[in-house]
Amino acid sequence: MSQNRIHGFTLIELLISITIAALLLSAAVPSLSTYVSDTKIIGAAEKIKVDMEWARTQAIRGNKNMIMKFQEDNTSWCYGFDDVDNDCDCSSNNCTVNGRLMINNNAHYRGTALESNLDGNSRILTFTSRGFTDIQGELALSDEDNDVVFTINELGRSRICSDQLTQFSDCPQP
Repeated sequence: MSQNRIHGFTLIELLISITIAALLLSAAVPSLSTYVSDTKIIGAAEKIKVDMEWARTQAIRGNKNMIMKFQEDNTSWCYGFDDVDNDCDCSSNNCTVNGRLMINNNAHYRGTALESNLDGNSRILTFTSRGFTDIQGELALSDEDNDVVFTINELGRSRICSDQLTQFSDCPQP
């Protein structure tokens, strides 16, 4: 006489497993949303920094001025590059370098805000053929929880700092 045994989980075992999984997930979700939020602003900051370095390099390499123009309002921001004249307007897609459209915006970084605090309340940063800038100042990138500051000096170098995000050095206190 053979005995047939059925292998599997009982209803009680299944309910306990689901309860434990739900408790673990409820503990992880808040930190996951913070991670996603932090990743957006870090990504935006690194993209802007890389683009500034690219514009400076293009100005030196092409032996001509490279213009980086910022536009921002309460809900969106964008910036574009131009190597011909100063009529770059990233909202109307007329920023070009060597005939190619060169515009970036906050489409991938929803919830972030950009504010330009360059000298003279300017929104235009010009890199000369020697890599210098015509003005200096700061750009501020922020979201609900974090602030990132770009400091641009007259040598064309930029620096990122944040008092909230550990990926960047702390901002100097005035």
